[in-house]
Amino acid sequence: MIRYATYHDTAALKRLLKEVFGDNDRFIDLFFRLKFDGSNVCVYEQDGQIVSMAFLLPATMLLAEGERPVTYLYACATREAFRGRGYMRAIIGRVYADICERGQAALLLMPAEPSLYDYYAQCGFEPFFYWNRHRYESLDFSWRNDHEEYALSRISAARYADFRRRHLTAEGTIHWDLSHLQVLDEDAAGSDDGFYAVMSNGEEKACCLVGLHGDTCEVEEWIGETLPYVQGLFFRTFDLPKVIITTCGTEEKSAMIRFAPSYVHLKNRKGYFNLSIG
Repeated sequence: MIRYATYHDTAALKRLLKEVFGDNDRFIDLFFRLKFDGSNVCVYEQDGQIVSMAFLLPATMLLAEGERPVTYLYACATREAFRGRGYMRAIIGRVYADICERGQAALLLMPAEPSLYDYYAQCGFEPFFYWNRHRYESLDFSWRNDHEEYALSRISAARYADFRRRHLTAEGTIHWDLSHLQVLDEDAAGSDDGFYAVMSNGEEKACCLVGLHGDTCEVEEWIGETLPYVQGLFFRTFDLPKVIITTCGTEEKSAMIRFAPSYVHLKNRKGYFNLSIG
């Protein structure tokens, strides 16, 4: 049976999230506090137990005719013993019908691994969102002292959201509500991960989201001016041998989309999606 979860299902949903993705309790509690509203999870229930689920997170897409609501499917999860039975496909079908009925423009998702692009294509999704990822290694980097005026300054989720909305204005861009960015911000508390402004001579030139993973400083999103040799800032600040900077672009696919019937004329274009949580 497919239905929408309620607050009474919270414990079961948390168990499934931890079972499938291995998230820690701190993150799960944070996510549920900020993003679970008691009705935004579609589940497949069998014999009284939830065996598959998908969270429905609100977002908007910039289009020529204005900003339109879309839904991001997050944490699409099925218990291992129940996979291969079509439960997730049924959930996606139900959610798609519901968002179309509500007049939304599209359903979005970010495959957790490359092999899932083919699976979600069978569910009606197609690549639409792209980015560029610039990779650097400190051994290959020619240090330039004349660009050491760059500095990073930690900023709040609200300030980042404002900068992001003012600078990302191209058609096909996905924007999030503040609570979405607060999940990322609070999850990074106590670490060097998080939102930063890039300052030069006292001026805010760009903003970025930084995540440190092993030997790599990943600038998971860069917004603003293209600054020469800015990778040196991240080498100096975090003292890691590798830097990856993700920007808007068209080189690598990221998230997928399934347009509502009234918006299928947009399917051959390209958009920008980032900050997927998790």
